[in-house]
Formats: sequence, structure tokens, C-alpha cells
Amino acid sequence: MCGRMKTDRKEITVIILSMDSEMVIGSVVAYLKFYLEEKVGTLPRITVIDNGSKDRTRKVALMAGVNVVNGKERVMWSDVVMKALDLGKKSNSHTIVILDLTGGNDVEDAVSLISKSIEEGERFASGYIRPLKGQGSIGCWAIDKDLIGMVGGEKKLDVENKLTELASKQDLEVLSIRERIPLSSKRKRQNLFSIFKRSPLKTMSIIMKYHPLTFYGSVGMLILMVAIAAGFYTVEYFYDHGELSYFPAFTTVALVMIGGFFMVAGLMLNSLNVLVDQLEAMKKWVK
Repeated sequence: MCGRMKTDRKEITVIILSMDSEMVIGSVVAYLKFYLEEKVGTLPRITVIDNGSKDRTRKVALMAGVNVVNGKERVMWSDVVMKALDLGKKSNSHTIVILDLTGGNDVEDAVSLISKSIEEGERFASGYIRPLKGQGSIGCWAIDKDLIGMVGGEKKLDVENKLTELASKQDLEVLSIRERIPLSSKRKRQNLFSIFKRSPLKTMSIIMKYHPLTFYGSVGMLILMVAIAAGFYTVEYFYDHGELSYFPAFTTVALVMIGGFFMVAGLMLNSLNVLVDQLEAMKKWVK
């Protein structure tokens, strides 16, 4: 991304959630300050919420020149999230970006969301990047100031579902990355749930294309069940007649190979679909 972005949407607050992050907190803050100042053209508004780090996270963050909200004792992670939401609600910025470093998200995630919020302008409802480490982190997300008050104060907050729900009600965009099926609009989400309203042939075609593991895996499993039945028949025939019946034996082996092929093909095609989806999603975020 070269040069300074031209936009009226410049008020951005970044809230970083940290815990024992002294090795990365300095570079994260420095990168964000440079990006907001030089690329976006706005005064950096960055706050670090530190959850009782045992290392020098707080000291490094203070040396980097940002506000640090520090608790000497560690608290429940949900309390840290609620603190971030409270800070966001009190902010005067148009967009609030929350980056949880504990879940494997990095500064590039925050930059991607900031870039996308500026690009989308008034159409932007929220952006969400899932944590790499799964449960125990809220990942990285951005949300309009007008919507952050609607997130609520639940102790167990499902950020992804909440943002999707809000955007659906507002008929705005939810942008998501690291998802099997990237969500891009309310209309597209509705279409995903209406595939079974199509003709049987069209429905099967869609399932084969977008859900290959389900389709090929089911076919492979069915073939393997037939192979097991053929195998039992072959064994029973051998015990009853004292000789091997070559046709059912050959059929059993062939069906096992074909069923295995279908299941492996489903796994490979599903992995390919996931990779393609993520690459397509990345193109929308990374310039």
C-alpha cells in the first residue's frame, strides 16, 4: 500500500489485548503507529490492556509511547474483553479495532481490518479475523462505533456470531477470513442456506463442488459397506464349499479400492476448497 490513503474516515482506535507479550508488543505498537500516521494520516489512538503479565510487557509498551491499562493480577479473559468493549464505547473514533495477541493474531491482521474499513466506508459493518489458536481468544476484529454498543456485555461472548448477527440485522457487510466459506453479504449468506430449494441435479452439483468431503465421503462409505457385505459372503462361501469364489473376492477387493479412492478424493478436494477460499478472502484484505 503506497502513499497516504485519502479518506474522511480517519478516527480509528486500536485496543491491544496482551499477556506476557514483551517479545512482540514493541514491534506491534511501532508498526501500528507508523501505519496510522504515515499511511492513514491520523493520530494513533492505541491502548494496551495487559492482563497481569509476568514479564516486561507493560514496561515495553510504555516505552513505545502508548497508554497501558494494567492489572497486577490476572483476571478472567472475559473481563479483559469487557474492558476493551467499555473503552471502545467511550472512544470518539469511527472504528474500533481490537487485537488479541494471545490467540496468534498479529499486527498485519489489524492493518488488514483498518484498510478494509477505510475502503468500505459507510458500507463497513464489521471485520473479523479468527484466532489461530482457537478457543481462549477473540482474535482480531473491527466494528463501527455505532454498532459496538450493540455487542452487549455477555461474559461468554461469541464475537464471530455476534458480529454476523448485527450485520444481518443492519443489512450490512460482515467480512471474515480464515473461514471455510467466506461470508461477504447478507444475500450471499441466505443463498448458502437455500441450496436444497433447487432441483435435485443442481443440488447435487453444488454439494459436489462446495462440500466434496460430504459427497465423496458418503459415496465412499456406501461403497465400503457394500464391500464388507461382499467380503462376508466370500468368507461364508469359502467355509461352506471349501473353495474360494473368485468373483465375489475380486468384487470385494475392487470395491475397497474404489471406496478408499472416493474418500481420499473427498479429503483432497475439500482441502483444495479451503485453500482456494482462504486465498480468495486474502485478496480482499491484503493490498
